[in-house]
Amino acid sequence: RCGIAPVAHEMSPAREILKYANIALKHLKQKPAQDKVAYFNPTMMDEAKKRLHLLKELRHAFDRDELFLAFQPKIALHSREVIGFEALIRWRNSRGQFVSPLEFIPLAEQSGLIVRLGEWVLSQAMRSLAQVRARGFNGLSMAVNVSVVQLQHPEFMHMLRRVIGETHIEAAAIELEVTESVDMGNIQNHIQQLQSIKDLGFSLAIDDFGTGFSSLSYLQQMPIDCLKIDRSFIQDV
Repeated sequence: RCGIAPVAHEMSPAREILKYANIALKHLKQKPAQDKVAYFNPTMMDEAKKRLHLLKELRHAFDRDELFLAFQPKIALHSREVIGFEALIRWRNSRGQFVSPLEFIPLAEQSGLIVRLGEWVLSQAMRSLAQVRARGFNGLSMAVNVSVVQLQHPEFMHMLRRVIGETHIEAAAIELEVTESVDMGNIQNHIQQLQSIKDLGFSLAIDDFGTGFSSLSYLQQMPIDCLKIDRSFIQDV
């Protein structure tokens, strides 16, 4: 994949040309994988500045207590009983405005901030589950989204063990959801990592199945407990 920046007729500083080409490349990486080339244009510079500002705000969101979790109930259709929850991160900035996860999650992944963000979400979700159980609601589970960037981090397994020890919630009560909207080939390279997670007792799910590089052959190799089909395939059923 390649980012291309035009060179003006007059001599342009090489550093500036490389900066523009890099901006075009980052813009390209946010697009579908089949796009191979992006040409720089001034609107990309504006978008890059907005992303940089948003990332700066996200880094401060931790200290300002602007991040919080919303819990979506999981209901057994045959009994209409709540059997668990899915933890969803939400951000309301200092101006009281909600920032969409579709905006800040990709930024967190690209910057590496998703590692810190993901640990915070998992810890908060497990503590919330402990509070619910303390009120007598036992047998409930909690689902938490996990980025492939987190899976690739060398300290990920250590983080899982640490959070389990701190919250005293058994791993079997937690379902980790890995999105399928990324290259499944990359996930295949981490099958051993997924198995290690399973060995700790966690359940594993593939989220948004059908929107990425779906492959049943990959699924046969992966230690998955649940397949979450993307809503676009079932919303008209």
